[in-house]
Amino acid sequence: KQPLEAVKIFSFVKQRRPQAVLHMFGSYDCDRESRQIATEIRHIINQSEELKQSVFLNGFNLNVIENLRRADILLLTSMFEGNPGVVIEAKACGVPVACYDLPYVESIRDRAGIVVLNQENKSIAADQIAEVLQDNQKWTSLSKTARLSYERMHACDLKQKYTEFFDALKGGVEQKSISAAEDIQIALATLSDHTAYAVRHIRTIPYLFRCLRRSAAIFLLRILHR
Repeated sequence: KQPLEAVKIFSFVKQRRPQAVLHMFGSYDCDRESRQIATEIRHIINQSEELKQSVFLNGFNLNVIENLRRADILLLTSMFEGNPGVVIEAKACGVPVACYDLPYVESIRDRAGIVVLNQENKSIAADQIAEVLQDNQKWTSLSKTARLSYERMHACDLKQKYTEFFDALKGGVEQKSISAAEDIQIALATLSDHTAYAVRHIRTIPYLFRCLRRSAAIFLLRILHR
């Protein structure tokens, strides 16, 4: 999820939008890695009086929709995702989503209500977010397209999609195989880009192994969403 990335990007957003605040949700005490991340986040926050007053670590919270409805934008800094429910929830609430490029994810690949952030330059990423927050017309357009995207997804008959997929596997339908191959190609290319970013900036070999281990699940999820 790279929550540290969100705090670093927000520090630049704060320079452009002094009234901006960042609310972060999720448990930070479930394992050693989570506790370490929380410690690093607090260290960054404590270095700035502005961040102390505008970054809030809310912990685990079940009021997802209520909190999203109060948000102006959802910042998602994941290096990769399978099928991120929070993006679908944000779209349901008409909240624009700012995220790194994940073109194999169904709820992101349509670009509806999506702001694809510059992954290499946090200052530019902050500019992209600030532009949405400052431009009411742009925000409204993203909000409307986000909601429409959710409605299209909600109207999809997933049971029928799964039936068609497994029927195609049994029957060897050529078109389904081509579509699956294209999906895997997109997922591999994206995973490669993000892994290269991890090598340059994160430098943690165990993390790279986790990326590869989970990639199979990503491929399967993407194929099933055809």
